[in-house]
Amino acid sequence: MRKRQPCGPRAIAGRHAPACRAPAAMCYEGAVMAPPPEILTRIRREIGRRLEAERLAFVPPLIAAGLGGFVFHLLGLPAAWMSGATVVATAYTLARGSLVLPRSLRETAFLLLGVAIGASITPEVLAGVRHWPLSIAALFLTVPLIVGTAALFLTRVMGWRPEEAFLASVPGALAFVIAVSESYGLNVRKVAVSQSIRLFVMVVLIPVAIGSSTAPVPVKVLASADLATTFAVICLALSVSLVFWKLRVPAPFMMGGFALSGILHGTRAVEAQLPQIVVILTLVVIGTNVGSRFSGTSPAELRRILFASVGAFLIAFSVAALSAYLVALAVGLAYPQVLLAFAPGGLDAMTVLAYALGVEPAFVATHQILRFVGIAMVLPLVFGPVAALIGRPAAEDGDRA
Repeated sequence: MRKRQPCGPRAIAGRHAPACRAPAAMCYEGAVMAPPPEILTRIRREIGRRLEAERLAFVPPLIAAGLGGFVFHLLGLPAAWMSGATVVATAYTLARGSLVLPRSLRETAFLLLGVAIGASITPEVLAGVRHWPLSIAALFLTVPLIVGTAALFLTRVMGWRPEEAFLASVPGALAFVIAVSESYGLNVRKVAVSQSIRLFVMVVLIPVAIGSSTAPVPVKVLASADLATTFAVICLALSVSLVFWKLRVPAPFMMGGFALSGILHGTRAVEAQLPQIVVILTLVVIGTNVGSRFSGTSPAELRRILFASVGAFLIAFSVAALSAYLVALAVGLAYPQVLLAFAPGGLDAMTVLAYALGVEPAFVATHQILRFVGIAMVLPLVFGPVAALIGRPAAEDGDRA
């Protein structure tokens, strides 16, 4: 066995090596022994413990978000579980700087709510589809007005760059908006935070504005046979969702559950409802997911963007609300459902909000999907020319917001 040498300068290739500072290492002539097995085991356990703690870091804020939803429910507020969870999750994210929900948890919640939303489709609902083409045409005419008016406010009043103002004003399609922002080298964080502020305001305020005229979708207590049918529908919906995911369909898990469940319920092939506790939990998860959009946003950054974003939202929402009112009068549809269909929010959040408020989620989902697809197809083509028309050149960046 080699004789152990004290840790210190050693002659290596004619030079002196620095002293060994690794307390667990044992230096020998020409060799360095690795730490003992018990030290390595202790290190591995510590790394595993920290990784496990990181994986479960979302649990306390998720529980807090659920309590926020419960408080909103006790106060009698509409869409209480989703909007209450959003408020608490947003506050937590801004205070702690980060909140990340596991993707599997998010997609499971969207899948289950997709099935629940599809269950609201009945032959009576499908009979009213003949009125939808007119409202869809009006929606496509409203989108340029929403984008144009909000972008003009951000550019001419708040001094934003025309490109960033245009992308921050696009209703929904956040993934495509971020992709275009990155490809043009714009301030992605600014655009994403502005979109997140708009979504937060809508999720919290729209239920208060229209909730008094609506009633939540009733959820009955199921017998064991009904539970078996519901479970089978969920399994089939998961298969459809995976196909949608492969095809890059937007919000694939919610749309997969919605499509399959809607077909089965629209044809009265099945009648399956989710238990109420499952619906509540999924609404809490989705509300928490909305609040987590502010991850990485400092309070100072939020203050800089807040006024401009809220102002742009009020303008865009006013345009959408006026258009929805005119369409509701012309077509004879209920104003709350047209308002949610035209609202400048995300596809998934607005559809879930419609379900939570009992506002014809099939109608809202159809309009939001078509708008999403239209924006995804047109945005990369028109972004450059339209941004140039909104305001001054991009080089003059007098960013005051």
